[in-house]
Amino acid sequence: MTDTTPTPSRARDNAAVVPAGILEHLDPNAVLIGANVRDDANLDAQFIASVREHTVLQPITAIRTENGLYVREGQRRVLAAARSDCPPSRSM
Repeated sequence: MTDTTPTPSRARDNAAVVPAGILEHLDPNAVLIGANVRDDANLDAQFIASVREHTVLQPITAIRTENGLYVREGQRRVLAAARSDCPPSRSM
């Protein structure tokens, strides 16, 4: 599933709408984890249980490259979603 949030174009003569971002519901096992400032993700049982119960509540930030979709912010949330077996449509 993909949702696009339109915003007005900044061009004076062009009234077109351009997307501000795309919200996609993804399988947490299908994304690539980029560099993280943490040496250890510290996925304790309580955090994983919370993601299992509530899913991922705050969207992650990722960039699409020719190699795949890289998670930039939200690595712990993605890893917890993968370990908690959240369905893709409820994960991100």
